Amino acid sequence: MSAGIWKGGCGVADEALVDWARLTALRELQAPDEPDIVLELVAMFHADSAQRMSRLREAAVTGDVRTLRFEAHSLRGTAAVFSAESLRACAEAVELGADDPALVLASGLVDRLDALVLAVGRALDAGPPAAV
Repeated sequence: MSAGIWKGGCGVADEALVDWARLTALRELQAPDEPDIVLELVAMFHADSAQRMSRLREAAVTGDVRTLRFEAHSLRGTAAVFSAESLRACAEAVELGADDPALVLASGLVDRLDALVLAVGRALDAGPPAAV
């Protein structure tokens, strides 16, 4: 595995954790009488991501390559929905490193991915900045 895989996207995010412009555009596409799609997606993120992180961490600890890869891939897709690039890149690094769960765990990737999941969740709860 190349060293570059371990560097990308798993540090502190310089950019916004969530692309609110994209989510605002998605909200504008729905009919006025429909439930707020963004609020539904945020609720799904919260319901899903904690369980995925729990399974991912367990898979890393037990050496379950298949589950580790699957959960990282799923989190990567979830991150893409919100244009959460740091979270997406970190999930991708875990997914690409899944053949060596002990290294993924020892490298701190699982902890960094977990921290990003929590940070994106807080950003989603806070809502868009006033300028969006």
